[in-house]
Amino acid sequence: MFIEKITMEELKRGLKNCKSIIIPFGSVEEHGPHLPLSTDTIQIIEILKIVEKEVNVFIAPTVHFGVCRSTEQHIGTVGISPNTLRLLTLDLLEGFKNQGFEYFFLVSGHAGKLHMFSLIEACESFVKRHDDVRVFVYSELDLIKDNLDGIIETEHDSHAGEIETSRMLYIDKNLVKGNYRKLKSDKPEFFPGEITSDKLKYWKSGIWGDPSKANIEKGKKTLALSAQKLIEIIKKIQKETI
Repeated sequence: MFIEKITMEELKRGLKNCKSIIIPFGSVEEHGPHLPLSTDTIQIIEILKIVEKEVNVFIAPTVHFGVCRSTEQHIGTVGISPNTLRLLTLDLLEGFKNQGFEYFFLVSGHAGKLHMFSLIEACESFVKRHDDVRVFVYSELDLIKDNLDGIIETEHDSHAGEIETSRMLYIDKNLVKGNYRKLKSDKPEFFPGEITSDKLKYWKSGIWGDPSKANIEKGKKTLALSAQKLIEIIKKIQKETI
């Protein structure tokens, strides 16, 4: 159940049978010249629509902003600091625990390393405060990265490339702007280990992958794959608690 769509009484009744909640995270971030700034958020919501149909779990409103390090200089990216994300996440965890939740699944449509580390750090602090909870943190793309053979052609496809363009075509093709088939495959050219303030110098396109290989069927399959992985995880944890 998406909790933004239910009443306080529905939440109260639901908590009698379900103590699990998914907290989704997205971003406002450039996704090349062809995809919307909320691509990460749109994708995770679509995945959770599938999850909702298959498993008894509450779904929190999506946290729409994340830590965006590599893309922070690109037009359209509006990020928050790691500390802001940690504090916000910790407050949300405490708030939902106070409502009676015991099992927390933090699932991010944005896969930046610093973003994910910030979520993990917040959860580490939370579990040290409470020994009566279980907390899980996932990047949804990381859940399926080893299961893309036969679906995705581009090796190490990551950002605004074949996967995300395919997904947006499936969700709403009108959100994919311009001729994505003419876009060139690209990836960041940062020197390994270097931390630079001039990120645009090494990655102008904002694309990491190959949008030209995208199609609707690939989008449908990869979204369903992420949903199925989450369904399996949540069902397993819930079964352990019976």
